[in-house]
Amino acid sequence: TVYQSSVGNSDNPYGCEVNGLTKLENCPSTTDTPRSLRQDGDIVKSVTLAGAFVPEEWVTGGRVLSMEEVLDFYSYKEFKKMAKLGVNTVQIPVPCNAFIGVGEIADTITTMLKDVSKAGLNAILTLVETKNADEQITTMTESINDRITAAAKFANDAPAIIAIQVPSPLPSL
Repeated sequence: TVYQSSVGNSDNPYGCEVNGLTKLENCPSTTDTPRSLRQDGDIVKSVTLAGAFVPEEWVTGGRVLSMEEVLDFYSYKEFKKMAKLGVNTVQIPVPCNAFIGVGEIADTITTMLKDVSKAGLNAILTLVETKNADEQITTMTESINDRITAAAKFANDAPAIIAIQVPSPLPSL
């Protein structure tokens, strides 16, 4: 993603198309309305809910949290604090397969999104290919497409979700 502070941002025609997580400068617009993921037109000011559904060494010591621990750690009270600090969106990294069938992660995200919305925040789902001892990373197009489709169907029923970030086999710009 090319941000306003990136060197040469006006030289990258693709930077204007990605709708990054900050306001881009010098991007041509076909309308007078500024582009935004948010309905209020504001730029996305987000934090990542690290370690909630995808273990993060620096947050959880690499330990997988129980769904109860996730909801205790990322509670409505915490979301209100985030909003008070000027955050308007939370990024939620989740395993790509979290929305295939009915599962504990999807149920927990549904509960969490109610608190996110109640606090006046939006959410971006970040789909992450995870690797564990029981499952090999699958790179078959059909499997990835099924996972992305399931996440999109889930997001369609969750008004707080404004975007889904999908995994890519290639490094991002």
